[in-house]
Amino acid sequence: ENTSMCRNTYSILQELPQNKLMEKSMFGNIFFSVLYPGTKIEEHCGPTNVRHRLHCPIYVPSTSPHEDPKLSVSGNILGWKERSPFVFD
Repeated sequence: ENTSMCRNTYSILQELPQNKLMEKSMFGNIFFSVLYPGTKIEEHCGPTNVRHRLHCPIYVPSTSPHEDPKLSVSGNILGWKERSPFVFD
């Protein structure tokens, strides 16, 4: 369902050679997420530090007139802005 809202992005990802995208990596994956206003994700960390996360915000609504969506990574506050990808590990 999420991919139907991002047809062009999904199409590009489908064209990538599956065997080469994450060759020899058991940690690689690509997925689409939808976070609704007010969503809170508990602080967590992965089992290793071998993975980088790329967030590519496609649509970012304001949650209120005074607060934009944000993400805290190791004490750093990152703001989501439409079409402004960012990477963290």
